[in-house]
Amino acid sequence: MRHYSQIGMLLFALFFSCSKGENGNLLSSEDVLFMVHENTPVEVNTKALAVESEVTLRNSGFKVSAVKGAEGADEKVDWFDNADFIFKADEEVFSGGKRWPSYDPSFRFYASNADLSYNADGATVEARNTQDVVCAYQNSPTYEAVNPLSFEHIFALVAGMSLKWEPGYVLSDILITFQPGTGGTYNLRTGCGITDGSAGWSSLITPTEATTMFLYPDPGAIPAQANPYNPEVSTPVMTNTLDLLLVPGEYEITATWTAALREDELQHKKTYTSQKSTWLLAGDRYSLSATLGGDASMFVLEIERQPLMEWDASLSESAGGEWAHYNELWK
Repeated sequence: MRHYSQIGMLLFALFFSCSKGENGNLLSSEDVLFMVHENTPVEVNTKALAVESEVTLRNSGFKVSAVKGAEGADEKVDWFDNADFIFKADEEVFSGGKRWPSYDPSFRFYASNADLSYNADGATVEARNTQDVVCAYQNSPTYEAVNPLSFEHIFALVAGMSLKWEPGYVLSDILITFQPGTGGTYNLRTGCGITDGSAGWSSLITPTEATTMFLYPDPGAIPAQANPYNPEVSTPVMTNTLDLLLVPGEYEITATWTAALREDELQHKKTYTSQKSTWLLAGDRYSLSATLGGDASMFVLEIERQPLMEWDASLSESAGGEWAHYNELWK
């Protein structure tokens, strides 16, 4: 009699501690919950920026997929694929209404603000530079705990380009271009922690025509008091704001310009073309400055790099769908 009583008590306990959920699996009473762990930026200008980044994901939420099995041979969990997770202010966590199985399934999690697709080698997103895509890969979560997700930007941001000129030369017909990578397929597992674009990216999208970073063919368009063609000075002509998201990697920048040297009469006038290459890393914001002069070797490229400090969802795209313009939070 005691034997049957013990069995009954055990079944009673199991009934109340677990219930059946998706696909008839026994589920724990604990929800799958996440907190967003932000990587410490290299530079922090103001406290407000760090707060703003968290607010963006709290407002937008993100997608999460769970997988099982060995890394590189992911097993899809059908009932936990591309699930929406939103912020619960009362508990300060992100929840998607998913519960842990009644046993530790050794899940791994992928998360992104873009839609996730299953791939045995790692979840992927179709990333386009009309959206600032952030991704996280949690490969060692704790069962039934609130697990941290560390999101990373997968694009680099080119904020703009300014132009300087060598004293003594009058410049005209200035054109600076490059061939941008505007998107592709990004693998959250193989690309995790890789900022130079050497891993994670495939099926890259490159426009057929080069993108203009700087164009200034008409000296008369600049007011006299700010005329960059004054041969006595070397200061920025102007800054062309791009706010362009790019696939990280090495980029070749081509400059074409005409330089003239004149004292009492024209002594030198010639058109030059020169190229410089630079690496753009995911998660960084770049301001470029070019210096041009009276020789092809006088193309000097300076790079200012700052870490992106906030995740901005207020994005608008042009008719071509390749330009990303952000609100003042980015500036």
